[in-house]
Amino acid sequence: MKKLLIFILLATSFLLVSCGQVFNTGQLNNVGLLLDGTIHDETWGKGAYLGALEIKEEQNVSILTRENVTTSRETEEQVKDMKRQGVNLVFGHGSDFGTHFNDINETYPGLHFVYFNGNTFDRNITSIHFDGYEMGYFAGVLSAKVTKRMKLESYQPFKVNLKCKAFSKVSKILTQILKFT
Repeated sequence: MKKLLIFILLATSFLLVSCGQVFNTGQLNNVGLLLDGTIHDETWGKGAYLGALEIKEEQNVSILTRENVTTSRETEEQVKDMKRQGVNLVFGHGSDFGTHFNDINETYPGLHFVYFNGNTFDRNITSIHFDGYEMGYFAGVLSAKVTKRMKLESYQPFKVNLKCKAFSKVSKILTQILKFT
């Protein structure tokens, strides 16, 4: 999962840098990373931070990271400071940043905002969606292979979750097959 997040962040930065109309100057200056949590969470936040470090290394830019940013007001304060420090690409690591970015994007036309798993888009706002079906399928295969009790469970945090659907589908099939092998 960590490698997937790093890859997505790198691919996004390369994609945005290669599009001349994205930035006024056509190049990546510095990168901002806004997190609604901390980089020390050993999961989502840490993965984003490691991805940002990869961008820093690959693009030779500075990375400005701000943790525990949860409101539109905090987002605007941090973005204002990042702009002052030469940032022209801001990642908001979570779907809530779509609303925050939508509130301020017209104030910062020279910045490009990227966030994850949302439905807010504009000239300078991009949302990257993860298709969870493949991840759920793989998790189901792996779980079915290693279970000793032939019982598997999954937790569905959202109403529609492709990871859980794929997990359930493949794990039911494979546990039946594995019972007979």
